[in-house]
Amino acid sequence: MKCPKCEVKLEVMERDGHVGFCCSECSGVLLTERYVSTLNFKPENSANKFYACLVLGLTESTNCKCPTCKKPMYISVYENVELDFCNGCKSVWFDFNELGETLTSFKSPKVGASTYTKSDFLVYASEFILRLF
Repeated sequence: MKCPKCEVKLEVMERDGHVGFCCSECSGVLLTERYVSTLNFKPENSANKFYACLVLGLTESTNCKCPTCKKPMYISVYENVELDFCNGCKSVWFDFNELGETLTSFKSPKVGASTYTKSDFLVYASEFILRLF
């Protein structure tokens, strides 16, 4: 998959505490629907509610194609942040620094969560990739 902004090959990496398909050039992150559905949302929220907010916030199409399904992506305003959203496969593109600020308000904080080391990250990334298929 290639970055919808700068066409660089996306790599699986950690950004803002999340593992996703990341661009080494622009530091953007692509989260697929499968990953978003595994997030630990606050009790009053859910992945479905997150997506409903994105659909309601759709404004215009972008020049970007979804790296996952190649359909056009749309700008969606979520909590005053413009995100690129694929209404086809529900992938969400987060530009630099958008991921942390967007999902922090929706996600439940993990109490007592351990800190990952670099070797733990490789295991976590492998598990993430396996869940995609």
